[in-house]
Amino acid sequence: MDNNNSNNIKLKNNFEKRFQEIENELRDSHIGLDENFYTSINDNIGISKLIRLSKSIYIAKDDDNDENIDKEKETQQHQIFTTQEYENGIEIHDINNRLVFFCSDYLWNCENHIKSLLKIYSINNCIIYCGLSELAHISHPNSSKSKSKSINNLPNFQNFKNKFIEKMKLSFKKENQDINHDGHDDDDDDEYYQDELPDISCTIKYFPLCYSQPFKNFFTIPIQKSLFPSNYFINDLKLNEYKLNKMPEEIQDNVHKSIYSFLSFLNEMKLGSVSGEDLNIYPIGPFSSYLAHEIQTTLATITNQQQDDYHPISLLLIDRTLDLVGPSLHSENSMDRIYFSTTTPLNKSNNNNNNNNNNNNNNNNDQLNNYQPIINIETFFDNDNKIVSESSINECPRIISTINGSDIERHQNLDNTNNNNTSGESSVRLWDSLITKSLKDVIMILKRRLVEIISKENINVDISSIAGPTNIQSLIALVNVLKDGDNNGDYDDSDDNDDDGNDDGDDNGDNHNHMLMYRYNDIIEAVAAVEQTINLSSQFHWDQLLSIEKILLLSSGYELEEEDEDDEDDEDEENEDNSEPSILSQICDIIETPISGGGGDDKYYSIQEILILCVMAYSIKGLTSKLSQKHLNSLSSLNISNSVSNNNSSNSNLSGSGSVNDNNSVSTLEKIPIFSDSDEQRLINCLSDKILKENIYKDLKFLNRESNNNNNNNDNEEKEEEEEEEEEEEDDENIIDKNELNEILKKKVLSKLKSIGIIRQKYLNEHKSLISGGGSSMMGATYSSLLSQLVKSLFENSVSTGGKDIKDFEKFNSSSLVGYLLGKTNWMGRSKKREKPLDNRKVLIYVLGGITFTELKELTDLFEKTLKSSQYKEFSNHQFLIGSNQILTPLKLFNHLFINENKK
Repeated sequence: MDNNNSNNIKLKNNFEKRFQEIENELRDSHIGLDENFYTSINDNIGISKLIRLSKSIYIAKDDDNDENIDKEKETQQHQIFTTQEYENGIEIHDINNRLVFFCSDYLWNCENHIKSLLKIYSINNCIIYCGLSELAHISHPNSSKSKSKSINNLPNFQNFKNKFIEKMKLSFKKENQDINHDGHDDDDDDEYYQDELPDISCTIKYFPLCYSQPFKNFFTIPIQKSLFPSNYFINDLKLNEYKLNKMPEEIQDNVHKSIYSFLSFLNEMKLGSVSGEDLNIYPIGPFSSYLAHEIQTTLATITNQQQDDYHPISLLLIDRTLDLVGPSLHSENSMDRIYFSTTTPLNKSNNNNNNNNNNNNNNNNDQLNNYQPIINIETFFDNDNKIVSESSINECPRIISTINGSDIERHQNLDNTNNNNTSGESSVRLWDSLITKSLKDVIMILKRRLVEIISKENINVDISSIAGPTNIQSLIALVNVLKDGDNNGDYDDSDDNDDDGNDDGDDNGDNHNHMLMYRYNDIIEAVAAVEQTINLSSQFHWDQLLSIEKILLLSSGYELEEEDEDDEDDEDEENEDNSEPSILSQICDIIETPISGGGGDDKYYSIQEILILCVMAYSIKGLTSKLSQKHLNSLSSLNISNSVSNNNSSNSNLSGSGSVNDNNSVSTLEKIPIFSDSDEQRLINCLSDKILKENIYKDLKFLNRESNNNNNNNDNEEKEEEEEEEEEEEDDENIIDKNELNEILKKKVLSKLKSIGIIRQKYLNEHKSLISGGGSSMMGATYSSLLSQLVKSLFENSVSTGGKDIKDFEKFNSSSLVGYLLGKTNWMGRSKKREKPLDNRKVLIYVLGGITFTELKELTDLFEKTLKSSQYKEFSNHQFLIGSNQILTPLKLFNHLFINENKK
């Protein structure tokens, strides 16, 4: 996957080069970053580089963009101070106070953050680097500036930009007037406000550099972090209904961001020409096809001439919804576990005690705000030093995890020696190495590293008496040795000073005693993450769910083998009751069974945990069973018969594209059984019984009868009044009988599960099954991820190796969406010459919706193994990059499927 070709796509090198170009503007400035740019900068070059250049750094939280942001909260929880005067809260009114703000989002989403900084400092020079283009702003469906539906008729962005700049200037003047007006009488207001005040220089620049490469050969676009392919795209809508402004309002913003953030990324990295030539997109899934169409259509409108060299690439866009088994699993991979435990919010009441009477409350969060891991390292520091305060656990940027990479610049600054294992490069390698390990192996690796560090720093301690057993307690003991070495050890801390001899760290009280801890921050964070994960493992029932999932996967493979061996088609349904229970039936048994090792007979799995198991069951089963195929074949035969008898009418109906497409409509596929009616009805009954018995209906807001009836046009005050009224009537609203609850579950849960089950049948040709092996094979049938199947087919599809023709790899042309939406067997607009993804030397695989560490490791290993094969040696110089918008966990998947689409 990774070679030394000088013409490769180099994400980090490009990032570093572009930041060097603006270094002078950043020097001695106040810097504001939204969370997406913070992630990109920290992952690629390290946030410490900006800390050394700037006066202060402000991290704009995504959920704090209110009209009136509390100034005290901002200065305490969002600010990194880099000089003593700012650290003490002294506001400097310098004649050359400059603010540089990095906004990855639309300008109006950062407006209040920028205004809030004007309240803190007297800014007279403001530079805004925006990650989204002018076209992205004026084409947004909810923007008051954009009412036109045609790109050619869109309003001039310069007018919008000028108005935005005027807003910033007025805000600056008002703040200065308020400051200087203190002590004036009200009668003097009119005269005072006529005084001429210094003007502000405000500049907005397009800066499409918001991407991240947290791991080797893996990149992400942070602004897409909440993107997940909507269930809306699994339908039979006509082409004119696939307009952005006609989509459900709750998905418009994310869809629009995904389109234009991709365009920004392609533009920044020069992937394909400016007009879209040599950008070969191979969409796999309905949302991918829509996205490919929008990208190609937008690029086709650009009239600029190509000035620079560019990379011809093949871009494979893959819908996550085609395979939801991987992100449903509680794998043994250490990084998947660490990500789950560090991104899952818990009820504060349950954090510090083990008295969890209701397990269902642990994960009943309707939102998942922590897209990046939050690691609590407070326990490794003395309480009197207050390095990390409890109130700032989820706010202070210094403890936002570097799992997604490392604070490279900080480590390089602190250790300029040639000794190994302390540079930023080694920090990245640490987290990279953990991707392939179990938690037990990770503990062993970290223990070895800590022993090496203690030896290197000449800390006088008997290691043998401390680091005995290989467990988390031994790791914590070694960290304490390192901390004690901070207090007593003699080491050269000259590297910790900046170029002008000033200490770059926090020198309050005894904080200088923590420089060893700071120097080896990557190790400390890794130990803290492992400890946090182990402590929460039982609360998340990770091991129990892992055992259940293994059994269900084996059962699904066994069911397939059993069906293949049974040749008596007429007796399939009769024999079903006498065969082994289906995996859905086994899930129903789990609902009614207490958790094994859960600490009592009154502890059951939560609704969220059960629904994720159901998602896994429907996704892996699909319409591949003999029962499903039998119904499909009968429908196909019926449609073909009707087509022959009504040949004239069917030829005139261009929107039908043939009888087989009628068989492939969503309404038809939804009628085909995935599991038996009795199993599905039992699931609904078990869920409703559980909800009513535990009285948790009011906590499951995605089932609320009013969840889809909110009006987005209400202002904040009206919404608050409605919430108060809802609270008063809460008791009446939450009274629900079983029949009504059953209908709600069928509508909001079972229908979603059915759509998950039918999507591969509708949109794929060859890769419809996620079960491989079995039959005549010596190995039993097992789960085979769609991503791994596609990578294998990628090479089998190559022309030069004489590979077979694979229809799922179809290059997308700007006119192909018509045929795709009308039916996969007659895709209009596809190129006559069948081009292959490996025709280009650079191949990007981007999973829309998220990827797991287990899948990332699987793909990496698969590429390396394949490229070493003599059969595919001609592709040894190809560059393969894997991308996705987020690391996906089971709880994130639940939120995307059942929570987010119900919000407006």
